[in-house]
Amino acid sequence: MDDAPVLTGDDTALVRESARGFAARFRDMAAIRRGRGQMPWHEAVRLPEMAALGWLGALLPASCGGLEASLTDMAAIAEELGAALLAEPLVPLAVLGPRCLLHAAPDHGLLPSVASGASPVTLAWQEGRNDIADPMRVDTRATRDAEGWRLHGSKRFVAGAWAARSVIVSARASDGLKLLLVEADGPGVTISQESRADGSPAGLLTLDAARSSLIAEGAAAEAALRIALDEAALIAAAEALGVARAALAATAVYLRMRVAFGRPIASFQALRHRIADMHVTCELAGASLADALRLAEGMQDPRTLRLAAGRAKARCSEAAVEITREAIQLHGGIGFTDACDIGLYLKRATVLGAWLGSASTHHARMAGDIAAEPLVLDTDDSPQARGGAQRLAEIQAMPVAARDWNALSDAEFRACARYFFDSNLPHDLRFVPRRMGWKEIGDWYLLLSRAGWLAATWPPAHGGMGLNAAKQMIYAEEMQRVGAPRLLDHGINNVGSILLACGTEEQRRTYLPRILTGEHIWCQGYSEPDAGSDLASLRTEARLEGEEFVISGQKIWTTLAHEATHIYALVRTDRSKPGRDGISFLLIDLRQPGVTIRPIRNIAGHEEFCEVFLDGVRTHRGNMVGALNEGWAVSRAVLGFERLRVGAPRNSVLALQRLGRVARQTGLEDDPLFRARFTRLACDVLDLAALYGRAADTLKAGSAPGMEEASVLKIVATRTEQRLTEALVEALGDAGTVTGPQDVAGMTMDVLTPFLSARAVTIYGGTNEIQRNIIARGILGK
Repeated sequence: MDDAPVLTGDDTALVRESARGFAARFRDMAAIRRGRGQMPWHEAVRLPEMAALGWLGALLPASCGGLEASLTDMAAIAEELGAALLAEPLVPLAVLGPRCLLHAAPDHGLLPSVASGASPVTLAWQEGRNDIADPMRVDTRATRDAEGWRLHGSKRFVAGAWAARSVIVSARASDGLKLLLVEADGPGVTISQESRADGSPAGLLTLDAARSSLIAEGAAAEAALRIALDEAALIAAAEALGVARAALAATAVYLRMRVAFGRPIASFQALRHRIADMHVTCELAGASLADALRLAEGMQDPRTLRLAAGRAKARCSEAAVEITREAIQLHGGIGFTDACDIGLYLKRATVLGAWLGSASTHHARMAGDIAAEPLVLDTDDSPQARGGAQRLAEIQAMPVAARDWNALSDAEFRACARYFFDSNLPHDLRFVPRRMGWKEIGDWYLLLSRAGWLAATWPPAHGGMGLNAAKQMIYAEEMQRVGAPRLLDHGINNVGSILLACGTEEQRRTYLPRILTGEHIWCQGYSEPDAGSDLASLRTEARLEGEEFVISGQKIWTTLAHEATHIYALVRTDRSKPGRDGISFLLIDLRQPGVTIRPIRNIAGHEEFCEVFLDGVRTHRGNMVGALNEGWAVSRAVLGFERLRVGAPRNSVLALQRLGRVARQTGLEDDPLFRARFTRLACDVLDLAALYGRAADTLKAGSAPGMEEASVLKIVATRTEQRLTEALVEALGDAGTVTGPQDVAGMTMDVLTPFLSARAVTIYGGTNEIQRNIIARGILGK
């Protein structure tokens, strides 16, 4: 037994590949149809091979012959089986039964036989209700006589019962809860089958004075049962995610293939947007599951596992059901026939959605844990993260060009950043619910500049911090944590980054120092009255006269242009070239004749946006970034950065914190409907943070997230922010309609401004409809 192979975290990719190969060999939709409601069920031939691969004992320790696989490994297997609709009882026979036995009795003599697959064991715990919310509601009775324990009662929905040699049964005796083991074919044990929507069987276990052996009792039994159910829910979530991803892929194939009105229906925008939303749903579920597995692997207490499993099961179950329902619609009439495979995905998603708790069940269950209180995403409390003052002072004493922030560990740098921002950011600038202008935040901008903390990504030779990708994310996270206002940062983040990447040395010498000193304040000149998100249709024109471009046209929605000195703009330099061709990227001084700027008052009453009119305005040809007529490629990098910034969870976390505080102070948290809504919103924020974290990990690895990934993040983040601000306005009733700061539940709060401002987040940076087009292009092609 001691020589049994052991899996490590590095093996997960190999485990997934093995499971994918297994699924490919056995994937057979005709067999699924033939086996519906039949006993023995259609997967009987596959279980022995699953056992031979070690899957039934994968989560058991090597000391009893198990693989010591991680939950992440098991989730990879389950996801691949789910994608192939192989409804094997993997979760009951590899997770529910074995893990419950292990947690209840780590030295039980049956464990080696379970690990080898010789004696599969499952768990019987339901009694006709949706007992996941409270598995302690047990009516099955356990009585003791001279020969031992006997069981009386029945259990429903016993998954894998037909294939199990033994069944762990939860029962109640006069002195409390018990976990007992019965032989599946023992006297007094009857197992009959109920066929579920997908044709797979659920066992009905009837116990008539059935002889059993005690495994655990009292608190030990309860803990083992709860933890095993949570672990199983986590792996079932992975199986549901597999179903969702496969249904999405099958639907994309169908849309590309099906022709109507003389063209593939994949070209119809309504359908493209629907499948884009399906993709967003799927990606969010994947991020939620990955984050839940991360939390579960490092579990310090059962509550962490319960919340992680509940979030993942709710999100993935809901995603599978939603995506497969949509898939039926997008398949049209053929999707409603039994001959079409997509219906099999819907049925399997329906079963998985209900088993081990539906989304609504888990949200209700989590409501007791996710109380209406501030949500904290940052949990870094290491000694390095607490002792930043001295290290910061040492580095700040060096000239900017000599500082090497990347020589610090990430924890040390976080400590320095935390101390710096906590010590220097004025309190009246924290968590301001609107975009602030230069007069309000100029001093903060210049303080950052003097301290060398303004340009996180620029190299030290140009006055920046030179942070690598991981530390850039820490910098952004710490700014968000302290509620720092967004600077007039087009110069720092966009112009500076573009010039460093593809500008000339003369451009860098001219503009970078003046951005740092605040002498040059930049705005973005992309959108036009007839070319908002459709930048390829822009009309502002620049013609070359000698060494200068002469620019005429109009830009709109230019944020804080009335406070800017310069604008970077996309202009058409060749009218003979269509669309994105013939566009150049120019740097233009706004302090010259021919420039007219008119502020636009936004829906919240603030002058944030502007119209900019350019009438014969000039800029030297040396102010063109990149090659002539190739400005589109330059602009894409800027747009990608903006979408990632919009996708940050800061605003949503702040809105959830405010909503929670209002609920506690007003007693609204006692309302069951509000608690359900708050719990769902809290899960939305946590899953958004997980999705953002995935993009951050891509950056930390030195790669830029793809356009599709940035688009998914923008859609999820902006929808979440809107839902949260709507909930806060509704929670306050009439007080939610009052303009300006007011006293709300003992704190000064501007409720209306964030609600109104959130109407714009799905528009700027490319509307969410445009983001759906980008996603659909990646799924369906042009």
